[in-house]
Amino acid sequence: MGYDAFPGNGSPKINKDYEIAKLEKKVEELERENEILKNFRAFLSQGHARGAGSSKSIGGEIGPIKKACGLMKVSKSGFHEYLSRKKSNAQIEREELEGFAVEAFHRRKGRYGCRRIDRELRKSGIAVSEKRVLRIMQKLGLAGKGATRKRRIQKKIEPGHPRLNLVERAFAVGERNRLWVGDITYIPTREGWLYLAAVIDASSRKVVGWSMSERITEKVATDAIEQAVGREGPPDDGSLVFHDDQGAQYTSRSFHL
Repeated sequence: MGYDAFPGNGSPKINKDYEIAKLEKKVEELERENEILKNFRAFLSQGHARGAGSSKSIGGEIGPIKKACGLMKVSKSGFHEYLSRKKSNAQIEREELEGFAVEAFHRRKGRYGCRRIDRELRKSGIAVSEKRVLRIMQKLGLAGKGATRKRRIQKKIEPGHPRLNLVERAFAVGERNRLWVGDITYIPTREGWLYLAAVIDASSRKVVGWSMSERITEKVATDAIEQAVGREGPPDDGSLVFHDDQGAQYTSRSFHL
């Protein structure tokens, strides 16, 4: 006896349950991918000796190596070859300097340009030229908010996409796809920095979209939200609010819902 034995109007409940199960499965998979990326970050930032550890021990730290390599878009053999490389003193010095520069940049909440970052480094006893700091910041896609202030002020805000005080509006936060929150995480690696942009649904606290890049540009932010829109299919009626930290990646002309 199947569902055809119970005639009635509308779609059978099993169809709705099936769709919900499919969505939940997608969310679970996305959460697993996000956890692997976080573990990958922790593995690289702890300064593991290259070539040390078996595939089993490394996999125990970051999760399935094949899956992790797939998310990072690198081959498994390439990952192991990367771990076996030896660093030159110049490379070690460059990576350490990049780390100091990024730390100083975010300690000042992204407001400082190369000149002020250079001063911050000198106060910490790190002698480096302003030109070198500028090259580092350009390589990592770090731009002080002061440098883009004029552009943001001149940007016309479309009536359908206000930017201020939206989160304080009275609406049902408990409903999915009503409030999304954007976040960018800085991931130190042995080859430099990676930037992970995530879109989180405020109701379910699930990551609904993400993107990763070696440069922190508006593209990493737009790719994340485009993935979220593709996965979730939110209503196109202006009810969805996107909240972010007003960083340059989210206030650029190419970023809009």
